[in-house]
Amino acid sequence: MTAATGMTLQDIYAPIKDDLQRVEDLLEKELSAHSGKIKDLVDHVTSFSGKRMRPALTLLAAKCFDRVETAHIYASTVVELIHSATLVHDDILDEAQIRRGVPTISSIWGTEISVLLGDYLFSRAFAVIAEFDGSQCLPYFTRTTDKMCEGELIQLKSRYDLNLTEEMYLKIAELKTASLCALSTQLGALLSGADKETVASFYTFGLNLGLAFQITDDCLDITGEEDVVGKSLGTDLGQGKLTLPAIRLLQRLDGDERDEIKKVMQNGLSGESRPRFHELIREHGMVESSLETARALVDEGWQRLESIPDSDAKQGLRALGDYILSRDL
Repeated sequence: MTAATGMTLQDIYAPIKDDLQRVEDLLEKELSAHSGKIKDLVDHVTSFSGKRMRPALTLLAAKCFDRVETAHIYASTVVELIHSATLVHDDILDEAQIRRGVPTISSIWGTEISVLLGDYLFSRAFAVIAEFDGSQCLPYFTRTTDKMCEGELIQLKSRYDLNLTEEMYLKIAELKTASLCALSTQLGALLSGADKETVASFYTFGLNLGLAFQITDDCLDITGEEDVVGKSLGTDLGQGKLTLPAIRLLQRLDGDERDEIKKVMQNGLSGESRPRFHELIREHGMVESSLETARALVDEGWQRLESIPDSDAKQGLRALGDYILSRDL
């Protein structure tokens, strides 16, 4: 439920309820087209299916133009398959044990199988593009997957870099997370026949929403509870991946405190050092500061949609932004 509107995801998704079900049906069809020998793996991926936020972005954007075509359903399915593939791979990189309340693929079957399963999901995504003759969309999907991989590579190469700037942090977040959200809203408008300027506005809205999502995710990594959030927490900082609250804390501190926290972060945030880190984060209001930035990004993105006629779908996009900002914090 969003703090700002009191709306649940069920409320937000009401204008696209039937369309989301069509996406679910297509996902089930595509993921059942596998060998029986990997059924347990694919079934486990579906067991941690999430809030379908990215397909919802595509469908809500499409609904702003009073039309959801078959192409939108297929594009939404591709977006979700790509997202699922990245989650499987992310859990390997993060050494995560839990994803949406259940054990991760890598924690059960190991790295080799997890890598190949993620690759399989990517393959299924591009098979779906071929099924609906998505040649118009193919360049957008390929560019986005390039960006996502680039973002992950840059982040890995930047581990334990205590000089990482906010600008570079936001660039990494844009590539590895926000680009897929931007693609989602972009395709909703593009496949509805919107003009170039309008498509660009929906892209920017999705991009800003994705950046806000990553920032709130980073805040949850510090303040959240695994039982509530449903995934392993503390993995980013524990592996030397600097997040916005940590970057701002380093900027704020000086003298002995800065030297202390630099030493802690250079060694990776451990169980022993985590309480002191959290104490300084709270003392200097770094979570609140980061969430203010996330809110500003959502508001800025929303302004790009001012010229779009009001509708339940448009308000759903706004409510989804509020939901992202308030989730489990």
